[in-house]
Amino acid sequence: MIAKLRAYLTGEALRYLIFGILTTAVSIGSYHVFRRFNLPYQPATVLSWILAVTFAFITNKLFVFQSRKKGALAVLREAFSFFSCRLMSLAFEIVFMFVTVDRLYIDDFLAKCMTQAFIFLLNYLFSKFLIFRKTKE
Repeated sequence: MIAKLRAYLTGEALRYLIFGILTTAVSIGSYHVFRRFNLPYQPATVLSWILAVTFAFITNKLFVFQSRKKGALAVLREAFSFFSCRLMSLAFEIVFMFVTVDRLYIDDFLAKCMTQAFIFLLNYLFSKFLIFRKTKE
């Protein structure tokens, strides 16, 4: 049991943590850049999401879950599934940003950072159990 847990924590979970942190950095970093160019927080949120999800798909497919599915149709299915699940995360983020920024008057950058912890966990569960689940070949 301990050996299995150790293998899990040094394998897929560690890779997800590393690339998840990088994805979060892409999301928050690009959001910050868009805001510095005076883009309102709503479009900045969506644009940063697009960049982060694209980065996440590539890294999750290749490095985290090491999906071996090949062929245009198989990759398109994975991408569609990945982006669809991430759209649910985006909906949560948009609602959360609206409530915290427009209703609770919390700083938008702080609100953006607060959403990332929940989204991190939610996206892992989507990826592990819905998108890149291992199938018997």
